[in-house]
Amino acid sequence: MDLDNSDNGAFDERFVEEAATSFMQKLALHTCRRDFSISSVDLQRIDEAEIAVGEQVRSYFEIIRRVVRERRLNLVRFGDIELVSLGEDCLSRTIPTQWGLKKCAKLGEKTHPFDLAVHPLPKVVHLIASDFADYLNTNDLVYIAERNLCRNTQLNITFNHEIGPQYAENGFALLRETYQRRVENFRSMLQTGRAMVFVVHPIRRRPNLAYHLKELYRVISHRRPAARFLIVCMRTRDPGDQPEPSIDSKLDGLPIRVIDAVHPHDGYIWYKVPHCLAPDGVAFEREMMCRLAAMIDSWR
Repeated sequence: MDLDNSDNGAFDERFVEEAATSFMQKLALHTCRRDFSISSVDLQRIDEAEIAVGEQVRSYFEIIRRVVRERRLNLVRFGDIELVSLGEDCLSRTIPTQWGLKKCAKLGEKTHPFDLAVHPLPKVVHLIASDFADYLNTNDLVYIAERNLCRNTQLNITFNHEIGPQYAENGFALLRETYQRRVENFRSMLQTGRAMVFVVHPIRRRPNLAYHLKELYRVISHRRPAARFLIVCMRTRDPGDQPEPSIDSKLDGLPIRVIDAVHPHDGYIWYKVPHCLAPDGVAFEREMMCRLAAMIDSWR
């Protein structure tokens, strides 16, 4: 894997300079044009602001460097592992990709059906077991105008990344084409003999979680009888929420692991930029991915 031939063209000197100039002009607006700084206290505040901004810039550049360096290390470290998201939402794809445990599209990774939509865990089990037999039935698909997205009402699936009425036109042709391609990618992936790690992130508490995870193991084993795989369930909660009980004793010694991770603060939303790209959000993700990496290493 040649990582040095995959430059990020969206981040260069011009982009950084334009972003910094825009930010500084907004600051200047409130001292020079819209609001007028006059007093000696105003001058002191300007000096203090310069120091504070400089410290924050250095802090964020260090965060960026750390994420990029660890991503590079993980891409090499887990280059022989296929990490596959099984929902329930996008976290199980997004965060492992950001930290390099899963390859990104730039490195040839193909999108699977559970990557970018919301699928309840029991329906994930059903779809894998049935080879997606009733996944894209037009009679079950609806367009929700107020949310600008499509749903499968029978399976309680929300296609929340396919935004716009065009996905519902001509009998949901674009939606069905997009997801049929992703289903084919998933089928092809299951047929390989590579070691795989399937990652699940429940979006709500499931008292019967152990049962669903064992069912998931059963249906994947049926589809891949001769190949090794691990299932990792990442449970997340706010600090103020009651911890969920351990289910380890209910998993019958199967290659299923559970990570319990506590959000940095109550109301934390993993995909919102002010949360996930704040220093405590980055630390939360890193800790969770370190635990995932350790589980993979101890399994393989």
